[in-house]
Amino acid sequence: MTYIYLIGTGVYAVIWLVFFILRKDLRRKLFLASLFAAPLGISELLFVPEYWVPQFQTIPLFRELFLESILFCFFLGGVVAVAYQVFFKEKLFEFKKINPLLTLIAPVLFLTYFLRPFNINMMHYAFISMFIGSFIVLYCLGKKSKKVIYSAVINTVLYSVFYFTLWYVFPQLSASYQFHKLSGILLGGIPAEEFLWIFSFALYWAPLYEIWKTYLKKNRKL
Repeated sequence: MTYIYLIGTGVYAVIWLVFFILRKDLRRKLFLASLFAAPLGISELLFVPEYWVPQFQTIPLFRELFLESILFCFFLGGVVAVAYQVFFKEKLFEFKKINPLLTLIAPVLFLTYFLRPFNINMMHYAFISMFIGSFIVLYCLGKKSKKVIYSAVINTVLYSVFYFTLWYVFPQLSASYQFHKLSGILLGGIPAEEFLWIFSFALYWAPLYEIWKTYLKKNRKL
């Protein structure tokens, strides 16, 4: 069987490396964003079999947790964080000081899943939580939130090209989804949840580094 997940991870690893080489000024953000994104791969334990059951070869670490899950989140997190700056040849986002605790709203909302307040799929819970948390942060950022939105669009397009390619090259990928548990809305045969997830994740993840950096930097001067 084919290691589709590993191949997909490799694609983002190459993009990550290209970004790292091209933009020396973004290396710190790229690496830290990746470092903090990697543990998100542990959430794979919640998505199998609720969202999908991989019908291809994986490298298991523990039950439904795969090595690819950790590596993919590492490289995806870094790419998502700096894609806007790389493509538009811009520097880091410049944000006014806002309370960084607002960035914790999304993960807190996500954790309420374990209280089972709503009978919805885990993936729906994930992107709804990120959308709510992101909109609150974007509201506080004011006009500068536009660049974050552009960043989310860029990352969604990049991810879509990547995912459509895997989808049509490897039929085992489409066979892995629990379609009966999802919305039934398909874009080119792919569950709409995939695109809503990457857009919400990019919307949430892209500004985190600058928000916390601005807060910590200004606090040191007090």
